[in-house]
Amino acid sequence: MSVPVSKPSDDWGDTSKASPVGRVTLRPAYENDVWFYRILVIALGGAVLLSVGGAVLIAVMGKQVPEVLVAVGSAAVGALAGVFTMKR
Repeated sequence: MSVPVSKPSDDWGDTSKASPVGRVTLRPAYENDVWFYRILVIALGGAVLLSVGGAVLIAVMGKQVPEVLVAVGSAAVGALAGVFTMKR
């Protein structure tokens, strides 16, 4: 009795021919989530408003505005710009 010998298959390397596995594109879960972007924009907008308001309040009191407050406000504005430009 002879045992059949298996030979290597040629179609294992290219899955785009018959299998839909080659056509699957993985995307992050938050990409289609509207609430994620709303919360992100609200949080970053709040950080911008708080830093600007705090800087104005400190300046009105006659004190020097801390650089960290300017840095946080600038980072929040930059993050908001990044959120708005990354939409496709």
